[in-house]
Amino acid sequence: MPFRLEFGVDPHFANPYAEQASFEIQHAFGDITVSAAYNFNRGLHGPRAIDRNVIRTGTQPDGQPIFGQLNPLVLQDNIYDASANNYYNALVLHASRRWKRSYLFDASYTFSKDIDDVTDFAPDYEPDNETDARAERALSPFYRKHSLVGTAVADLPLRAPAHSDWVHQLLGNFKASGILQASSFRPFNVITGYDSAGDNHTDTHRPYPLGRDAGIGPDFCSLDLRLSREIPVGERLRLQFTGDLFNTLNRTNFRTVNNVVGSIPLSMLPQPLTGHKGNPTDPLAFTSAYDPRQLQAGLWVRF
Repeated sequence: MPFRLEFGVDPHFANPYAEQASFEIQHAFGDITVSAAYNFNRGLHGPRAIDRNVIRTGTQPDGQPIFGQLNPLVLQDNIYDASANNYYNALVLHASRRWKRSYLFDASYTFSKDIDDVTDFAPDYEPDNETDARAERALSPFYRKHSLVGTAVADLPLRAPAHSDWVHQLLGNFKASGILQASSFRPFNVITGYDSAGDNHTDTHRPYPLGRDAGIGPDFCSLDLRLSREIPVGERLRLQFTGDLFNTLNRTNFRTVNNVVGSIPLSMLPQPLTGHKGNPTDPLAFTSAYDPRQLQAGLWVRF
């Protein structure tokens, strides 16, 4: 059938694997424990799709390649090979402290860099230039340069006099906890949304000569809190009441960006290519967000 889509596997396809290395130093200063670690991960032979029916036929005056089809009766010939790689390097700093048996604090900071060649093996993530797949190497869309996670747990017993046991029973045995998560921006790929190179692909092209994942997405910050209390009922039954407050500060954490800019040339786009508030149909505008502040109540029965 003419103008068909074909899919196949490269005869030299190899299974992917990873090489990992880590090194950590930890020391305790009384009830404070600190550590510093380095993590390395290299992934090799990752699967990716490349259209083998695309050939370069020329160059435009501005340097942009012109493409054509090796077989004009084939729309696409997507071949899966094992040419993708990724690299991850991270410095992790960690500290924790426990006060007696009732309070615990734990914090972890990660400074990292994540580079890869492809986001997914679906055809929508094929190279902008099918004849130069190595040019796709860039920051991974999962990259977060800075990441901070902090947790705290506290038991809140009420020290009541012996003659006020009813006060202790009413207001004691509470446990409070919280988790703070914060991270810097995540990159995203900016595309034209149409076949701007003549290779029969509509979801892979970027404004020339923009590289992959050049967009600056939103950052993230959220604080979650929990208050719980356990009440014994008889010898074996215990009731635990919990109250959770998610995104306590009600911060708007945007999730996705409209990465389709159409025929707008790179020179007409804002620099840097940063996501922003606005109409979701506008280029580079945010299109969705994580949940706002939420309150959740729960009851656990333990026996």
